[in-house]
Amino acid sequence: MQPPRSQIRLANAEEELLPRLIGRVFHVTCGVNLAGILQRSAVLTNDDGSLTTTFGSSANSFFRNRSCVPVFDYRSVSDSDLKESLMNCSPWQPADRCASHLAFLFLSTEASSKLRPWMEWKTTKSFSEMVVPYVEAGYPGPIPIEAIEEIVEVEFENGPEHPFLTALRAPPPPRPQGH
Repeated sequence: MQPPRSQIRLANAEEELLPRLIGRVFHVTCGVNLAGILQRSAVLTNDDGSLTTTFGSSANSFFRNRSCVPVFDYRSVSDSDLKESLMNCSPWQPADRCASHLAFLFLSTEASSKLRPWMEWKTTKSFSEMVVPYVEAGYPGPIPIEAIEEIVEVEFENGPEHPFLTALRAPPPPRPQGH
């Protein structure tokens, strides 16, 4: 049986989407990949690199190299760690390469208990591989469709914007007046 599925359209990812993600574990993929996931009844690992990647640096991904499906784990991340992770890799970052259409697949509590934590990257000193500290985890093996409790397809009205670009576009602070 397929999980409940909904579609939303957003103007601002950080304000409108982020509150829906806090406290949850989820996998992000391009919307066009969703039909294949549902047909296979699983999110597959990408061990051999044959699947289209949603995020860059897949060949150097710590969890991909360990036959895991990378997920975001926002269950207990602190505000400061979340802010840092959003600057490095936000869940909506790949929307530009996905025609502004992403699918968020939320894992069940039971499935979330099987995750390999990002700290494994640190303890194994695998610093030549990519991981998003504080929020990335790996699901060991393919994620069966039964482990997904909800799917939310997100379409961005104006495309997403990386937090760094938002900061660059902010008006400059006022200059002190000279005498």
